[in-house]
Amino acid sequence: MEKEKALERLTSLENEAKQLRKIIESGDSDKPITERVKSKHDVFRIAGLTQEDVLPYKDPVNKRQAYLNACAFLDLMNEVMNEGWVPDYTNSNQPKWNLWFDNYTPGSGFSSTDFVYWYTRTGVGSRFCFKTKELGTHAWEYFKDEFNKFLIK
Repeated sequence: MEKEKALERLTSLENEAKQLRKIIESGDSDKPITERVKSKHDVFRIAGLTQEDVLPYKDPVNKRQAYLNACAFLDLMNEVMNEGWVPDYTNSNQPKWNLWFDNYTPGSGFSSTDFVYWYTRTGVGSRFCFKTKELGTHAWEYFKDEFNKFLIK
């Protein structure tokens, strides 16, 4: 088989697999998302993707690669958990739920020290914003390890 034909066949099989995953998932769509998402496998299945489609490193060998995988996974998980809802940051009346990370150690976030004291505050929310408190709590409960990799713990 020629390389070009093999690539065409592979693309066709991948597209067919994605459609089959959607058919399988549609049988559970009457359940709340919190009942359908309990593992990383569930997130990939609902999205119709595989780990290879999403994660940049198949087998991360250092903290940076684990962090990048966590970012990619958490971004997808957030999209799946919100079921298409996208926060409108121009609408201050729209409720938005962000996780508050208070169990990390000093130096694990974005921080810096210098010789001058500055007080800063931001009103910018987390990239991982949920449409309900329940969704954010569920995400933390089931994907705490991924969030900790993201926080460079």
